[in-house]
Amino acid sequence: MVRRASTIAEEQGPSGEKPSGAFLPAACLSVALGVFSVVPYNMVLQGDPGSPLFISFVLHLVVITMMLPRVPSIIRNRKFPLRYHAGMVFFSSMFTVLKSDAFVRLPPSMCLLLSNLQMMVGVAVQYVLFRKTYSFQQLAGVAIVTVGIAWAGNSIQRAKAQQEAGVLTATAALTGAAEMLGSSLCISLLSTLIKMANSTYGESVEEQMFMQHLLTIPVVFPSNWSKVGPRAAAWWSAQNHWLFLNLAGNVVASFAARKASAAMTARSPSLLMTQLVQTMESFLQLLLTAMLRVPPWPPLGFWGGAGVLVAGTLQYLRASDSSSGKTS
Repeated sequence: MVRRASTIAEEQGPSGEKPSGAFLPAACLSVALGVFSVVPYNMVLQGDPGSPLFISFVLHLVVITMMLPRVPSIIRNRKFPLRYHAGMVFFSSMFTVLKSDAFVRLPPSMCLLLSNLQMMVGVAVQYVLFRKTYSFQQLAGVAIVTVGIAWAGNSIQRAKAQQEAGVLTATAALTGAAEMLGSSLCISLLSTLIKMANSTYGESVEEQMFMQHLLTIPVVFPSNWSKVGPRAAAWWSAQNHWLFLNLAGNVVASFAARKASAAMTARSPSLLMTQLVQTMESFLQLLLTAMLRVPPWPPLGFWGGAGVLVAGTLQYLRASDSSSGKTS
């Protein structure tokens, strides 16, 4: 992945502008911060399992507040047309709602496991939108990743059912899995749109982040206020300083991770590289989440499925590298 990131020519749009800055440092920073943010996030969920949407609301407010001093400059130097911002807000809003609800229905480890479906979703999105075709070896890698996810997910579900009989119903599992699949589709489309905007009009990370988070608030949260407002009042009444501390840690790490992720997406040599970085981040988050919740240790099937997932990712990367070498 490092070799391909340093050798593939960056995409250019009609304007001829290239994204500024180096891709590899942004990718490493995005992965590191994204993985670190899982620690306080899991601590908050242990104290309040129904809080994912509340956490997202606080994060949106913090992002907007942190960027307020630069708003005049952002508006004055706006690069992206409004239709791009509308698309980003739509996909971001759907991603926020679907992912938050899935984390309420499913164990965090299963949600993070299902987020690795993004590679498979990305292949489908690129074929449907751009008619991009893939070699048999690439599709084999995607199939192996899917098998690994199914194997590990089934093992986690069975272990959870044995520990807490009746807690995770089949309906909740299927609904949560569908929501995670939908969130993967939304994040793939969002990444595609961000890449297109930055390639066509030039990199503008702050504009994208501010507009996306500002306009997402009135779209997502008023209709879901019953999951946000009462929870904020309950937290304030309980005065649980441990929860507040972990919430602050998650929000700070997530803010930095989103900024790094936006820069990584804008500077990525290709959409494939963006998907690989996001898959690596999701997998490392999955491993860290599993370690945070021991004992009990994850079942052997989980580790077997995780190993198959890694093998499929490497197969996809190797096949893509060979395909690139033949066409270059």
